[in-house]
Order: sequence, then structure tokens, then C-alpha cells
Amino acid sequence: MAMEMGNGSGPHIMVIDDEPVLRELICEVLAEEGYRVSGSSTLFDDIDLVHRHAPELIILDIVIGAQLAGMEFLELLKADPRTHRIPIAVCTAATHLTAAIQTRLTDWDCLIVNKPFDLDDLLSEIKRCLHQHDLEPATA
Repeated sequence: MAMEMGNGSGPHIMVIDDEPVLRELICEVLAEEGYRVSGSSTLFDDIDLVHRHAPELIILDIVIGAQLAGMEFLELLKADPRTHRIPIAVCTAATHLTAAIQTRLTDWDCLIVNKPFDLDDLLSEIKRCLHQHDLEPATA
């Protein structure tokens, strides 16, 4: 089950990453920025859970448990009419895998953030992505 944090009024961002320290850090930073955040260390077996949490953006590690399970989950999200419009930020250290699936990620309009990353850069990319999808106003 996803853990929830942040009582901000900003968009809801779901962070799915099997690295607990990184996931918690991203969640804390996003909550401090005013976002509503939920985080999970595993992929949901039931896409209905994502639908019920109703995130405006999902930050997804495509390699979970040393498998490309995040990519399979992304395919489910994009195939489901209830979740296919949710913007996805693929956050991964598997740069060689990202290159191999670059075309599909681009077709799905996924933001790709390679680990390691600077938190300020991640925040800028998240804000840009949310603004692109009319979920957050542009900052001056």
C-alpha cells in the first residue's frame, strides 16, 4: 500500500521506487514544495489502486527488483483509459535500458530522469511536466 505525506494543495504526485532512501527523500522534498505525495516501494498488482489514489503525476522507476517490471506497469497504465493520461516521469539508473526503450517512452510522452540526479533539476522537470499538462501554473 502507498504511504501518503504532505498536506499541500498542489498536485498529487505518486513516487514508485524500490530504493527506500531515495523514495523517501523525493517524497519529503515534494511535500516541502507543497505537493500532495504518496510513495510505494512496489508496483501495484491492481491498477485500480492508482485510479483510486488519482495522482496527477507518477514518478516511476522502471527497474524494480532487478527486473524491468516498471516498464510492464507503465504499459498497463498507458493501456487503461482511466490512467493513460497521467503524466509519467521515468526515473532510473538503467540508462542502457532507457536508451533501448526510448522510442516507446517518447511516444508515451514520458519525462526521463536519469539517476543520479540533482533534486533541483528533478523539481524543475516535474514543474515543467505539470505545467505542460496544465496541472500547475508556470513560475516566473
